[in-house]
Amino acid sequence: ERYVGTDFRVNYLFFNPRLGVNFNLNEQWHLYGNASYTQREPRLKNLYDAAESSGGAVPQFSILESGAFDYSKPLVKPEKLTNIEAGAGYTSDWLHCIANVYAMDFSDEIVKSGALDRFGQPITGNADRTLHLGLELSLRLSVASGLDIDANAMFSRSRLQKHTVWETDALAGFTRPVALDGNRIAGFPEQLANMRLTWRGAGLSASVAWKYVGDQFTD
Repeated sequence: ERYVGTDFRVNYLFFNPRLGVNFNLNEQWHLYGNASYTQREPRLKNLYDAAESSGGAVPQFSILESGAFDYSKPLVKPEKLTNIEAGAGYTSDWLHCIANVYAMDFSDEIVKSGALDRFGQPITGNADRTLHLGLELSLRLSVASGLDIDANAMFSRSRLQKHTVWETDALAGFTRPVALDGNRIAGFPEQLANMRLTWRGAGLSASVAWKYVGDQFTD
């Protein structure tokens, strides 16, 4: 679409440092921790949903006084994450298990806004501040010769810390801000669990799997 003026290039340069430590208490137990800072660019669809242009979608950039788009200033910003994790693990001949806790503090996380395009795909945008806290558990257990149990679970809390949307009241003819601080984030279940029972023997194998996904919201 460069011939009708839609021609842009957006450059991103990120520095994503990570630091981690691991300490082996003995042959069975170990402790670990890590901290990282990560940035990620928006998808091209966040900058301009070209497939929706016939439906009225326009490039998501600031607009100059002349009415033209300022392609040096995209409206959707890169998301930035400060992540801290800590955990412990145990390993033996018949058991391997890990417990991990994490805190993920986002600025400008790209989240689902609750709206859909005409193809039913979620429309996304920046949330000013979000926080994800969680506990992850995993284990592998050999209960008998050829019989193993693999299981994992996650318990989390994902919330909008600071996020305001603008709602338009078509009947009243005005737009008003609505603060969503403290609300859950769309698309994030706060409980997940998986378990698989596997048997191997006589050149054969068989397994049964179970999965649980907690409630999640679309907006």
